[in-house]
Amino acid sequence: MLGSRVRLLSLLGLILFSSILFAQNSSMLTLSAPPPGPLGSKWRAEWEMFLGGNSFSEGKDEGLGALVYFKSNFEYQFAPWLKAKIRPRIDLYAGRAQERYDNDTYRNRIRLIEGYLAVQPVEGLELRAGAINQGFLKSPMLMSSHRGFPGLQQILSSQWGTFKAQLIAQQVVPTSYSLNTDREEKEGLPSFATQSLHLSASYNWLEGSLSAGRFAFNNMPSKVAFESAISGNHVEGEVAPGARFKTGFEGWFGGIEVCACFDSPIQFVGEFQRLTNLKAPSVDADAQSWGFGPRFILGEHEIEIRYRQYFIESDATVGVYNRSFMGNTNRMGENIEFKIDFKDRKFALVGEWINARVIRDNATQKTMTVYYFGVETPYAPF
Repeated sequence: MLGSRVRLLSLLGLILFSSILFAQNSSMLTLSAPPPGPLGSKWRAEWEMFLGGNSFSEGKDEGLGALVYFKSNFEYQFAPWLKAKIRPRIDLYAGRAQERYDNDTYRNRIRLIEGYLAVQPVEGLELRAGAINQGFLKSPMLMSSHRGFPGLQQILSSQWGTFKAQLIAQQVVPTSYSLNTDREEKEGLPSFATQSLHLSASYNWLEGSLSAGRFAFNNMPSKVAFESAISGNHVEGEVAPGARFKTGFEGWFGGIEVCACFDSPIQFVGEFQRLTNLKAPSVDADAQSWGFGPRFILGEHEIEIRYRQYFIESDATVGVYNRSFMGNTNRMGENIEFKIDFKDRKFALVGEWINARVIRDNATQKTMTVYYFGVETPYAPF
């Protein structure tokens, strides 16, 4: 099984670099380089900043911190058919935390959200290799949008007027870090594969987007299983060496968002998401979220409020990889998110609150309440 996946990754890598050679002499290329950016004709660079604070409480655990996120987006166009994209992020914290388990809640760090080399051999087809950001899945219950996994991605795109369609496949390696003390023997290469369809369209005042796909995890390390037990998954083993998930992870995910974007000061947005792990018992396999809220447009100011309810059963996904702000797995709760955008001043006030209760009582999870509030800027050229 592992050998076949390694061969598949090797084949896809060969296809990627063969496409580079093909593109050098292809008469089918119709793509053009982007217009000159602030750093030169081949460079594009943007930055974004968030400054604020957050607080959490879960049983005897609690934390309070001030934080700064600095995100940047770099693109370099080597040729009309070849580009590189890099999205680093710096997280800076000053806070106090009391926790049962060691984690990186308030740990200063530099993260690579995304970084890949992209080839476009023909219009509508893009092949990527590098650190693939998982935000394109638009399924935070399955996978956090801040994750960047090394691997390959293939994107087939088409557009007819306001209707856009994308078929996206990826074969990546979920990041993990294991010491010899965290394992019994050399472990196989883990993998995460998805195939998904993404649609968006607008007609008069109605706008909508739809995504649906299939996912599969394989060869997950003992360290990941042990940490996921703390996050709500069912796991065999009391310590990291030898820890194993009781179920596999392979299934379906999807979501839809619809906006009644009237030409008026008030609009309405509704959303629905669903996730099912076909390898888990039915009582532990599902996750679901629905939400709605108004959007007020007042000249150069825009106010958006979103209310959500959700549940994520114990083995719907691998607990350490989905959005921790939702409490990982074995959770149900409510979420309120708001944004007040001062477009004329180019900044926004943002905030979010989540109350995540435990579905099934266990020794590692309690009711968790988290909130954050701060100021963020939109992306701006360097």
